[in-house]
Amino acid sequence: MQPIETLLNGLLPFVPDCPEPVALHWLRDSAARLCSESGIWKALITLPVKAGQVAVPIAVPAGAAIANIKAVTFNGEPLEPKADVLLDEAHPNWLSGVAGKPFCYGEGASNAITPFPTADGTLTLRCTLKPSMDATELPGSLINDWGSIIQAGALMMLYLQPDKPWSNPSAAGTQASLFEQGVREARHEATHGKQDAPIRTKPHFF
Repeated sequence: MQPIETLLNGLLPFVPDCPEPVALHWLRDSAARLCSESGIWKALITLPVKAGQVAVPIAVPAGAAIANIKAVTFNGEPLEPKADVLLDEAHPNWLSGVAGKPFCYGEGASNAITPFPTADGTLTLRCTLKPSMDATELPGSLINDWGSIIQAGALMMLYLQPDKPWSNPSAAGTQASLFEQGVREARHEATHGKQDAPIRTKPHFF
């Protein structure tokens, strides 16, 4: 992890009158948007669970928040995601800790996950993360690989602020284009990996 303030050196020369706390806020916001829209910050999270346990809190690294849950397994077997409202309709007792082999999961509470039914074992979540609103650090890969994109997103928002010494609406479009292109490139890398592996669209049998 590296301090977000590392990115100030490439940002403040373009908005010299901007207070550092304001610049840091928009760097954090830009990084969160990049991560949410691209899925570039990936994580595997394992959670031990007990039979009868519901709304299991999802433990994330300090300064991080869940952007998206891509897949969940229980003891290595995949679980199907279900919206809480659908579980309410199909299984009204799903939050009662019903024992059995889990086959699906819902949330049940904010920043939590509830397998249904419940059993002793291990949940493994394949997630994408984003910086929380109080984050002070980012993964080194985000800063090293996507720092200029994060700066572009922050500059876009700073330039769009009205009646500030650093306001520059005419330059915001250029920064917006740079940020959007960066999101596309980050999304491609998140999907294909750095090795740019192809995605199979037809079944292959070995």
